[in-house]
Amino acid sequence: MLDKFPKSTILKYAYGGFLLVGIIAYIDHSILAASIAAMGPVVTPLVIFFLGTCIYVVYRYIIGELFLYPITHSLMYLISKQYFKFEEHLSPTSYLGKAGVQFTQRRAAYSEIRRDYLEEKDRERFDFAHSAIHILYITAIELGVTGVFAPNAGGLTLSNYFLMGSILSLCSAIIIDIQQHRIEYKHLRSTPEEETKEFLKKKGYLKLR
Repeated sequence: MLDKFPKSTILKYAYGGFLLVGIIAYIDHSILAASIAAMGPVVTPLVIFFLGTCIYVVYRYIIGELFLYPITHSLMYLISKQYFKFEEHLSPTSYLGKAGVQFTQRRAAYSEIRRDYLEEKDRERFDFAHSAIHILYITAIELGVTGVFAPNAGGLTLSNYFLMGSILSLCSAIIIDIQQHRIEYKHLRSTPEEETKEFLKKKGYLKLR
Protein backbone atom coordinates (compact mmCIF):
# COMPACT_ATOMS: atom_id res chain seq x y z
CA MET A 1 0.00 0.00 0.00
CA LEU A 2 2.76 2.45 0.93
CA ASP A 3 4.42 2.06 -2.48
CA LYS A 4 1.53 4.07 -3.95
CA PHE A 5 2.51 7.16 -1.97
CA PRO A 6 5.45 9.44 -2.88
CA LYS A 7 8.52 8.90 -0.71
CA SER A 8 8.44 12.53 0.40
CA THR A 9 4.87 12.08 1.69
CA ILE A 10 5.71 8.96 3.69
CA LEU A 11 8.82 10.65 5.07
CA LYS A 12 7.14 13.77 6.42
CA TYR A 13 4.04 11.93 7.69
CA ALA A 14 5.93 9.21 9.56
CA TYR A 15 8.83 11.25 10.91
CA GLY A 16 6.98 13.04 13.71
CA GLY A 17 5.74 9.77 15.16
CA PHE A 18 9.14 8.09 15.13
CA LEU A 19 10.80 11.17 16.63
CA LEU A 20 8.21 11.21 19.41
CA VAL A 21 8.92 7.55 20.12
CA GLY A 22 12.64 8.27 20.19
CA ILE A 23 12.15 11.10 22.68
CA ILE A 24 10.02 8.91 24.93
CA ALA A 25 12.58 6.11 24.74
CA TYR A 26 15.35 8.53 25.68
CA ILE A 27 13.45 9.96 28.64
CA ASP A 28 11.93 6.73 29.98
CA HIS A 29 12.32 3.57 27.89
CA SER A 30 10.11 1.59 30.27
CA ILE A 31 7.04 3.51 29.03
CA LEU A 32 7.88 2.65 25.43
CA ALA A 33 8.58 -0.99 26.23
CA ALA A 34 5.24 -1.35 28.01
CA SER A 35 3.40 0.27 25.10
CA ILE A 36 5.03 -1.97 22.51
CA ALA A 37 4.29 -5.05 24.59
CA ALA A 38 0.62 -4.02 24.86
CA MET A 39 0.12 -3.21 21.16
CA GLY A 40 2.30 -5.88 19.59
CA PRO A 41 4.77 -5.75 16.67
CA VAL A 42 2.07 -5.26 14.01
CA VAL A 43 -0.04 -2.51 15.55
CA THR A 44 2.87 -0.50 16.97
CA PRO A 45 4.30 0.74 13.61
CA LEU A 46 0.79 1.68 12.45
CA VAL A 47 0.15 3.66 15.62
CA ILE A 48 3.50 5.42 15.25
CA PHE A 49 2.70 6.28 11.62
CA PHE A 50 -0.76 7.64 12.51
CA LEU A 51 0.74 9.67 15.39
CA GLY A 52 3.22 11.12 12.92
CA THR A 53 0.40 11.96 10.52
CA CYS A 54 -1.52 13.80 13.26
CA ILE A 55 1.61 15.69 14.29
CA TYR A 56 2.29 16.69 10.69
CA VAL A 57 -1.28 17.91 10.08
CA VAL A 58 -1.26 20.05 13.25
CA TYR A 59 2.18 21.42 12.39
CA ARG A 60 1.44 22.01 8.71
CA TYR A 61 -2.00 23.60 8.83
CA ILE A 62 -2.07 25.27 12.26
CA ILE A 63 1.41 26.04 13.57
CA GLY A 64 2.93 26.44 10.12
CA GLU A 65 0.22 28.46 8.41
CA LEU A 66 -0.47 30.73 11.39
CA PHE A 67 3.06 31.25 12.73
CA LEU A 68 6.10 29.62 11.11
CA TYR A 69 5.51 30.40 7.43
CA PRO A 70 4.51 34.07 7.92
CA ILE A 71 7.64 34.53 10.08
CA THR A 72 9.81 32.96 7.39
CA HIS A 73 8.37 35.17 4.64
CA SER A 74 8.78 38.26 6.84
CA LEU A 75 12.44 37.38 7.47
CA MET A 76 12.93 36.82 3.75
CA TYR A 77 11.50 40.27 3.06
CA LEU A 78 13.81 41.92 5.60
CA ILE A 79 16.87 40.09 4.32
CA SER A 80 16.10 40.83 0.68
CA LYS A 81 14.95 44.44 0.94
CA GLN A 82 16.58 45.92 4.02
CA TYR A 83 20.00 44.26 4.20
CA PHE A 84 20.90 43.28 0.64
CA LYS A 85 18.79 45.95 -1.08
CA PHE A 86 17.36 43.49 -3.61
CA GLU A 87 14.69 45.02 -5.79
CA GLU A 88 12.46 41.99 -5.42
CA HIS A 89 11.35 39.84 -2.53
CA LEU A 90 12.92 36.75 -4.12
CA SER A 91 10.08 34.39 -3.21
CA PRO A 92 7.39 32.66 -5.30
CA THR A 93 4.62 34.43 -3.40
CA SER A 94 6.18 37.80 -4.20
CA TYR A 95 6.26 36.85 -7.87
CA LEU A 96 2.58 35.91 -7.74
CA GLY A 97 1.82 39.20 -6.03
CA LYS A 98 3.42 41.08 -8.91
CA ALA A 99 1.34 38.95 -11.29
CA GLY A 100 -1.84 40.20 -9.60
CA VAL A 101 -2.74 37.43 -7.14
CA GLN A 102 -4.36 38.76 -3.97
CA PHE A 103 -2.25 38.62 -0.79
CA THR A 104 -4.48 36.13 1.01
CA GLN A 105 -4.45 33.74 -1.96
CA ARG A 106 -0.77 33.68 -2.85
CA ARG A 107 0.24 30.64 -0.81
CA ALA A 108 -2.72 28.66 -2.11
CA ALA A 109 -1.95 29.74 -5.67
CA TYR A 110 1.65 28.63 -5.41
CA SER A 111 0.56 25.29 -3.96
CA GLU A 112 -1.58 24.85 -7.08
CA ILE A 113 1.40 25.70 -9.28
CA ARG A 114 3.63 23.16 -7.56
CA ARG A 115 0.95 20.50 -7.71
CA ASP A 116 -0.43 20.94 -11.25
CA TYR A 117 1.73 23.34 -13.27
CA LEU A 118 5.34 22.28 -12.74
CA GLU A 119 6.88 19.39 -14.61
CA GLU A 120 6.91 16.13 -12.68
CA LYS A 121 10.68 16.07 -12.13
CA ASP A 122 10.64 19.63 -10.77
CA ARG A 123 7.61 18.90 -8.59
CA GLU A 124 9.27 15.84 -7.09
CA ARG A 125 12.50 17.74 -6.49
CA PHE A 126 10.74 20.60 -4.74
CA ASP A 127 8.47 18.28 -2.75
CA PHE A 128 11.45 16.34 -1.43
CA ALA A 129 13.26 19.55 -0.49
CA HIS A 130 10.20 20.80 1.37
CA SER A 131 9.86 17.45 3.15
CA ALA A 132 13.39 17.90 4.51
CA ILE A 133 12.48 21.40 5.69
CA HIS A 134 9.30 20.09 7.32
CA ILE A 135 11.39 17.54 9.20
CA LEU A 136 13.53 20.31 10.68
CA TYR A 137 10.46 22.31 11.70
CA ILE A 138 8.82 19.24 13.29
CA THR A 139 12.07 18.47 15.12
CA ALA A 140 12.18 22.00 16.48
CA ILE A 141 8.58 21.79 17.68
CA GLU A 142 8.83 18.39 19.35
CA LEU A 143 12.16 19.11 21.02
CA GLY A 144 10.90 22.51 22.16
CA VAL A 145 7.69 21.11 23.64
CA THR A 146 9.68 18.39 25.40
CA GLY A 147 12.13 20.91 26.81
CA VAL A 148 9.36 23.17 28.12
CA PHE A 149 6.84 20.68 29.46
CA ALA A 150 9.15 17.95 30.70
CA PRO A 151 11.83 19.95 32.56
CA ASN A 152 12.20 17.35 35.32
CA ALA A 153 12.68 14.38 33.01
CA GLY A 154 16.37 13.74 33.60
CA GLY A 155 17.06 17.07 35.23
CA LEU A 156 17.31 20.68 34.12
CA THR A 157 20.38 19.95 31.99
CA LEU A 158 18.43 17.53 29.81
CA SER A 159 15.72 20.14 29.34
CA ASN A 160 18.33 22.65 28.20
CA TYR A 161 19.67 20.16 25.66
CA PHE A 162 16.19 19.71 24.20
CA LEU A 163 15.68 23.47 24.01
CA MET A 164 19.07 24.05 22.38
CA GLY A 165 18.32 21.31 19.86
CA SER A 166 14.98 22.96 19.16
CA ILE A 167 16.54 26.38 18.56
CA LEU A 168 19.24 24.91 16.31
CA SER A 169 16.66 22.97 14.26
CA LEU A 170 14.42 26.03 13.94
CA CYS A 171 17.22 28.31 12.79
CA SER A 172 18.40 25.70 10.28
CA ALA A 173 14.86 25.23 8.97
CA ILE A 174 14.32 28.97 8.46
CA ILE A 175 17.66 29.44 6.67
CA ILE A 176 17.09 26.46 4.35
CA ASP A 177 13.46 27.47 3.79
CA ILE A 178 14.50 30.94 2.66
CA GLN A 179 17.13 29.50 0.32
CA GLN A 180 14.65 26.99 -1.13
CA HIS A 181 12.11 29.73 -1.82
CA ARG A 182 14.79 31.70 -3.68
CA ILE A 183 15.50 28.63 -5.85
CA GLU A 184 11.79 28.19 -6.58
CA TYR A 185 11.42 31.89 -7.32
CA LYS A 186 14.17 31.72 -9.94
CA HIS A 187 12.59 28.62 -11.46
CA LEU A 188 9.18 30.26 -11.64
CA ARG A 189 10.70 33.35 -13.25
CA SER A 190 12.22 31.11 -15.94
CA THR A 191 8.78 29.88 -17.06
CA PRO A 192 6.78 31.92 -19.62
CA GLU A 193 4.90 34.59 -17.68
CA GLU A 194 1.82 34.49 -19.90
CA GLU A 195 1.49 30.73 -19.50
CA THR A 196 1.73 31.08 -15.73
CA LYS A 197 -0.94 33.77 -15.74
CA GLU A 198 -3.23 31.64 -17.92
CA PHE A 199 -2.88 28.79 -15.45
CA LEU A 200 -3.70 31.12 -12.55
CA LYS A 201 -6.75 32.41 -14.41
CA LYS A 202 -8.05 28.89 -14.97
CA LYS A 203 -7.63 28.17 -11.27
CA GLY A 204 -9.47 31.34 -10.32
CA TYR A 205 -6.57 33.29 -8.80
CA LEU A 206 -6.56 35.97 -11.49
CA LYS A 207 -9.52 37.76 -12.97
CA LEU A 208 -10.40 36.87 -16.54
CA ARG A 209 -10.26 39.74 -19.00
